[in-house]
Amino acid sequence: MLGRWWPRRRQDETIARTAPDAEDAGDALRPRWLRWVLDLPADSAGADAHALAGPASPDPIAAAIDVARLPRLPALLPTLLAALRREDVRAQALADCVARDPVVAGEVLRVANSAYYRRARAVDDLTAAVQRLGHDGLRRVALAVLMRPIAQGERLPSGSRTFDRLWMHTQRHMTACALLAPGRCDASDVQLAAVLGTTGLSALLRHAPMPVLMRAAVEEAAALELHRAAARLTTRAARHWRVPDGVVDALEQAAEGDRRAPAAAVLVAGERLAMASVLGEDAPHADALPLALDAGTCRAVIARLAQEFPETPDTPQAG
Repeated sequence: MLGRWWPRRRQDETIARTAPDAEDAGDALRPRWLRWVLDLPADSAGADAHALAGPASPDPIAAAIDVARLPRLPALLPTLLAALRREDVRAQALADCVARDPVVAGEVLRVANSAYYRRARAVDDLTAAVQRLGHDGLRRVALAVLMRPIAQGERLPSGSRTFDRLWMHTQRHMTACALLAPGRCDASDVQLAAVLGTTGLSALLRHAPMPVLMRAAVEEAAALELHRAAARLTTRAARHWRVPDGVVDALEQAAEGDRRAPAAAVLVAGERLAMASVLGEDAPHADALPLALDAGTCRAVIARLAQEFPETPDTPQAG
């Protein structure tokens, strides 16, 4: 019978136990994060000329996007997530479920034999790989493989790194939520919410005029407005996809600034820590990471993200 084990569990439990509810004390990192996503110069002055000529609000653009035209959720996802919620599910049953998608099966074997998980010997069958990953590891691998095409969508012209960078952030957001969730909220719901979290922004990056994006890359208020419009679009998409109510609730509460629910608080905290991670912030400061998390917890999460995602993206300095 498969337990919910994954490496460094004691550290993860400490992170979850010491993290208080997240409170939104500001969004100082968001414009610089958006410049990183858009691959703009780190110096915000270069974006000012574009921003000044732009239309004001992203809300009408987000409202006009038809969520029915977004990619559908993979059929395997709800079945596998439902199985992972069962404490008594056997590794063989999960392996049989994973085997229905050759891409997921291949990634499960690859990750189980990676340096992060590998022990004395390699595994070459799915059941052993599932046992090695545990519920949390398997959930994260499956979410990453199945959701990446939706998160990235139709590729932009050759040379653009925007959606690769957005996916880097999404992976870190999901992992940070997994670290903060135990003892606070349903780990499955909040991780799915995290991996869905950039759906709206991904769509807006394709539909919004560049001046709207440029202004958000310069001004904190405009960046927050873009974020909220994207978050509401994500919530609409989640409802259309009929994801579990707990996921929709967390997305909606986070979008509307309600941090009272634990899942929404974890979702917001995970996002801020993921932003700090991709921007190279190795320690939380009040002006750079506006969260009500203690410094030790923030450092522990960011260190874990650096450990799991060693491919350090080129990050802009504060402009």
